[in-house]
Amino acid sequence: MRAAPHTLSVFDDDLDRLRADVCEMGGRVEAAVGDAVLALVQGDTRLAALVVLDDLKVDALAAGIERTTVRLIALRSPLADDLREVLAAFKIAGLIARMGDCAKNIAHRADAIEDCRGIAQLRTIAAMGVEVATMVKAALDAFAHRDGVAAAQVEAMDDAVDRYRACISRELIALMAADPRTIGAAIQLLFTAQKLERIGDHAVGVASMVRFAAGGEE
Repeated sequence: MRAAPHTLSVFDDDLDRLRADVCEMGGRVEAAVGDAVLALVQGDTRLAALVVLDDLKVDALAAGIERTTVRLIALRSPLADDLREVLAAFKIAGLIARMGDCAKNIAHRADAIEDCRGIAQLRTIAAMGVEVATMVKAALDAFAHRDGVAAAQVEAMDDAVDRYRACISRELIALMAADPRTIGAAIQLLFTAQKLERIGDHAVGVASMVRFAAGGEE
C-alpha cells in the first residue's frame, strides 16, 4: 500500500537532518584533505593515522545517509523539488565519501617518502593541496547555503588543479630520469597528485549536484 503523502513540517525536519549529516560528513572530509597533505609533507605519521581512523566515521555517516534517503523516499513520497533535494544530498554524500577515500590514500603515503623528503615537488604538492581544499570548501559551502551560483564557480577552479597535476608530473618524471634513487618517492608523489586531482573532480561533482537541486540542471 502506498505511504501517505508527507506533511510539510515532518518532511522538512527529515530533510534538515539529512542535510546536517551530509554537512558533518563534508566537514570531516574537508579537514581530512588538509591533514592528509600536511602529514605527507611533514612526515607526520601520527596525523596520517588520525586521517585513516576518522575515515571510519565518514563511512558510518555515509551508511546512515543512505538509510535515511531510502526511508525518506519510501515513507514521505517526495516529488519534484523535494525529490531533487533528497537525491542530490544522497549523491553528494557518495562523492564526499570518495574524497575521504582519496585523503586516506594520501595519508597512507606519509611514511613512504621519508628517504626523499627534500624533493622540491613536495612544496608543489602542498600548494596543490591548498587549491584542492579551497575547491572542496567552496563546493560544500554552496551545498550548505543552497547556492547554485556559488556552485557554478567551482568548476572554473578545477583548471588550476589540473595545471598543478601536469606540472608535478612533468617535473617528477624528469627527476626520476636524472636520479633513479628518487623513483620510489617520486612515484608516491605522482599518485598523491593524482588523488588530489581526483578530489577536485569530486568537488566539481558536488557543485553539479548543488545546481541540480537548486534548479533542476543536469
